[in-house]
Parts: sequence; structure tokens; C-alpha cells
Amino acid sequence: MNEFTDYFSLRSSTMNACSMTHDARDKARLTWACSDGPHAKPGTEAVDVYLQDPAPRDKPLNFVMFGGITVLHQELLDLLGADNIERDLYIGRVYGRGGKLLNDWVSARGRRHLILRGSREARYRVCAGCGRVLYSAMGKQYLYPAPPTDAAIYESDLLGFVVTHDIAERIAARKWRRISVDPLPVLDEPLDGLGSLPV
Repeated sequence: MNEFTDYFSLRSSTMNACSMTHDARDKARLTWACSDGPHAKPGTEAVDVYLQDPAPRDKPLNFVMFGGITVLHQELLDLLGADNIERDLYIGRVYGRGGKLLNDWVSARGRRHLILRGSREARYRVCAGCGRVLYSAMGKQYLYPAPPTDAAIYESDLLGFVVTHDIAERIAARKWRRISVDPLPVLDEPLDGLGSLPV
């Protein structure tokens, strides 16, 4: 990690995403999941997830396909810092097959949410079911506008987190194979031509 920026994207690079049980998906649709798509409603806090598998197959960072809930192994959670976790994240439990509590995994939702902007083929829509801005773009990723400075961990719209430089350094030093830690410049103007997105 030799490029200095204030923020980094932290994402799973696994192809082995987790699947929720059918019963858990049905309950999520009645509570925190949007009725118009497989994502969490704005304002969703801690979510307990019930997996079809005994445990996530790849660590330290994974996600649940339905709902886009990120799950973290305890080894990664420990690197985030207790103060940052308490201030910036909502932490839920993860259960494996048969309802067994997985003590070394947690689900995590950010108290602050950021959209990673792109440089081409960008578009967005406002979800009719919950009002969330759903954005997609190709090309170079960046942040616009600059994030609020009252957090060190932000939930990303790309199934992961945006973290500050010091956290990214600690994580990159572990050299986990199935995790991407990529610099995110903060730009004065968006490259996608869309200007400011609805809040």
C-alpha cells in the first residue's frame, strides 16, 4: 500500500458469497429488506443473519447475497478498533446451518453510508420501495462529495466498507487473499456527469 489517500475501499473478492435460509429471507422481507429489491432499507441497523451453510467459506470479509449484508470474521473486526466499531457500526450475530451461533463471525452495517462513484456508464435510480439511491457505474472509483469527518468506517454501496488510511494499512499488512483494499480519491467534481445525487 504505497499510495496515500485519506480513504480506501474494503471489499471481499470472494466468489463464495453466503446464502440466507429461506425462512430468514421471508422474515427479512417483513422487517429490514426492501420489498422492491434485495437490499436493506435505509435506516436498517444491526441484522442477525441465518446462513444455509455451516459458516462463510471465505474469510475475513464476506457478504450475504440477499440483502447485501456484510459479514466479518473476528480477526478483521479486531483490526478496526473498538472505538471505531462502537461509533461507526451496527453489529449483529451470524448463525450457521441448524441455527448454530458462529461466535467468530458478525454481521456489520455502517451508521454512515457512502456511494462509490464511477467514471463511465453511470446511472442511478431512486428505489420505489424504500427511497434508497441505487447507483451503478464503471471505471475509476472515487468519492464525491467528501465524506463527513465524524467516522472512520463507512458502509459502501458495493458490499463492503470505506475506511480511513490507518485502518487500511493495518488490514493490508495482513495480506489476506480474498480481500481488496483500494485507494479512493476524493474529487471536487464527479466524473460521471451526474452532479450531486439525491440524499
